[in-house]
Amino acid sequence: MCQYKVRDEETVYNDAGIPIFQVRVRTDWNSALGGHDPCRQTKNPSDGLCSLATPQPPHHDFHHPNQQLDLLPYAILGGGCSGIVYLVPPDRVAKCPNAGSISRGEVEHERRVYETLGTHPRILRFLGPLEEIGHLSFEHHARGTLRRVLMHEQLAECEPLNREKWARQLIQGIVYIHSRDVVHGDVSAANVLITREDELVFCDFAGSVLRGERRHLGGCELRCSRPGKDVKSPPGVQDDLFALGSVLYELYTGSRPYEGVADDEVVRLYCQGVFPVTKHVPIGGVVLSCWTGGYGSGAAVLLALEEAVAIQGRKLQPGHISLNPMEGASIRSG
Repeated sequence: MCQYKVRDEETVYNDAGIPIFQVRVRTDWNSALGGHDPCRQTKNPSDGLCSLATPQPPHHDFHHPNQQLDLLPYAILGGGCSGIVYLVPPDRVAKCPNAGSISRGEVEHERRVYETLGTHPRILRFLGPLEEIGHLSFEHHARGTLRRVLMHEQLAECEPLNREKWARQLIQGIVYIHSRDVVHGDVSAANVLITREDELVFCDFAGSVLRGERRHLGGCELRCSRPGKDVKSPPGVQDDLFALGSVLYELYTGSRPYEGVADDEVVRLYCQGVFPVTKHVPIGGVVLSCWTGGYGSGAAVLLALEEAVAIQGRKLQPGHISLNPMEGASIRSG
């Protein structure tokens, strides 16, 4: 049975009339269309940072018997069901739980995931809890998410190797995450950051699953969601690999799969095994195989990428590729 989430958007403004979040009402789709789910998704419109959420007022002040950290003066970078992300000058961010024990539990879970992952070049550097009062602290990367970079930076001016480099680093990150018995569960271009050194790191592990866990936070972006997955079940390796294909597609085209197509139509196409054309994407075969379940592991995807590069006999080109996502769609076999 094909189950998906389709969201309608509204924008939340602060007192000055500045948009802070986009709030997306999520609908679960059973078969092709289905019923309503009151769960919502919060998104920073400037960089695509998002995760499932039931929006609540930011918890600016947190009290502890020995400490108080007032985050009111700090800028909000984004937020979701597990908390609000603040910029704490000069070089870190703080993730703070929303009101309620569920949110605090999710932040605690994310801390355990980061501790399980440890230090790695493809993982956002975790700086530990702040004053033991429920905040998580991370290294700040001002360039923001991969999606933000693709949207706002002139790709033609980037170093020629960036796309190939970032594609390789995306896959390496997935390989490492899975090697630690973690499933990310929300892989998207909005949950990958680009550092000042032009390196790529994964972030936002609030929806991740540790080995043996049965928890389920709600899934990832619609265009990164594997068709046929039971939305009530925790994510698995194949869910991360399908989403990886969507991120690789976005990396090389500058657009999400079926960009501009209505969500319910994307649901219908995905459920039929119909995906955007990839023949003009330099690693289109790799992308399509991610979507069609052609790989059993991230290591297999990495091997396929290296083979694709070798077959081309040249460096992958960073030029923007403009595609009509409805033209010459690729159909999944079987």
